[in-house]
Amino acid sequence: MSDTTLVLEADEVDPLGLGNRILQAFKLIFMYDNAKHLIGVSAIKRPRKEYKAQIFNQAQATDIFDDFPYEIGWIVVSEEYRGNKYSRNLMEAAIEMVGDANVYVTTRLGNIPMEKTNKRYCFKQNGVPYKTTRVNRDYKLVLYTRKHNIL
Repeated sequence: MSDTTLVLEADEVDPLGLGNRILQAFKLIFMYDNAKHLIGVSAIKRPRKEYKAQIFNQAQATDIFDDFPYEIGWIVVSEEYRGNKYSRNLMEAAIEMVGDANVYVTTRLGNIPMEKTNKRYCFKQNGVPYKTTRVNRDYKLVLYTRKHNIL
């Protein structure tokens, strides 16, 4: 299974342009089982200013989007491996790579495992849930921010 396939199967990401967005990611993180099967992925992204502005505006965030150079995203664990808290490993690796930089994540409202992971790593909900811009999708996203000075 490829990283793109794993991310697309989770249906959390717009497939349009995903290949290019993966190529533009700052860092990609892969998790494999003992048999060297891909079981999880995550990424550190450097989103465009316009994209960040849109997210922070839609969420009615209290923080300034320019203060957040990185977004952690595409955290996906293969369905058969879920429930083992592997998202923690993926999040920890990403946080270690961004160091002291401010970072944000977006999570589908109601994705309880990721909401718990976000809170475990000191991400705070910022603003209000907002409707996804994905075509033919009807769900809300939540913006979480993590500032380096909160630890």
